[in-house]
Amino acid sequence: MRRFSFLAVLVSAALFTLLPGCGKEPDVVRPPKRGGGGTGDKTVTTAKGPEMTAIEPKEYGTLSGTVTLVGEMPPMPPQEFTGTDKAVCHQGSEFEQLKQTWLVNKSNKGVANAVVFLKAPTDKYFKLKPEDMSRKDTVVLDQPHCAFVPHVIALFPKYYDPEKKALVPSGQQFKVANSAPVNHNTKISPSPNNDGASVTVGSNKSIVLGPFEPEPSGPISIECNIHNWMYAKGWVFDHPYAAVTDENGKYEIKNVPVGVEVNVVAWHEGGGYFHGGPGGTKMTLQPQQKLDLPLPTK
Repeated sequence: MRRFSFLAVLVSAALFTLLPGCGKEPDVVRPPKRGGGGTGDKTVTTAKGPEMTAIEPKEYGTLSGTVTLVGEMPPMPPQEFTGTDKAVCHQGSEFEQLKQTWLVNKSNKGVANAVVFLKAPTDKYFKLKPEDMSRKDTVVLDQPHCAFVPHVIALFPKYYDPEKKALVPSGQQFKVANSAPVNHNTKISPSPNNDGASVTVGSNKSIVLGPFEPEPSGPISIECNIHNWMYAKGWVFDHPYAAVTDENGKYEIKNVPVGVEVNVVAWHEGGGYFHGGPGGTKMTLQPQQKLDLPLPTK
């Protein structure tokens, strides 16, 4: 599977810094995909493995529920801010000023930032609705003070095209924004299918990155080198059937395939995989499927 390169991002940033009259950072940087072709490039990524069989549901529905902590409440200590930007950091919301691993609602024990997603059985792929093969939405990862918001994101940059036998872009974009009055750095660590990057995003600026390659084995890691306590996790899927729980532990996935066997997987940064481990639990979803998931503390 082809790896996405961030070299163009770094070159673009350098040019905007060094060329006369171009010292102002652009609001959006769109790096070309590997192999050239710029932002309009439709280069596909060859998928690995044997011939894939489509999961073709007769109808689609909604999967929703709540991820609730089972056991003692984990500690949720405040984040220790250091450096010259401390005053800005302390202007953040209550959740922004806590260490981000565990964010649990004290009223209902709902767990924020858990990821619930579908996984196709081996050698199968999801046949998507037409609108999911031509997305126009943008996932935004912001840095309003001194934390990434949201702390966990789910991306759907590519899907499997059976005619090309390859992964092709879905149209969804990923934007890193900085709405803080200070500079932030976005460092993306290398992962099995994607290269790393380190890009500075100026105050009230943003950049568009990707599209990434799907990462089926786990999330990518995102950090800020300027404020070394800041980090986020990003799951990258080849389908749109994923959701991240909100501050009350609630999630909703629309247009899920109904009446066919799929695997439902759940993951949390502090709790790891739950509801069946990395392979998930086999289920045949109903049109309005409710699935509340207990997350035990380790």
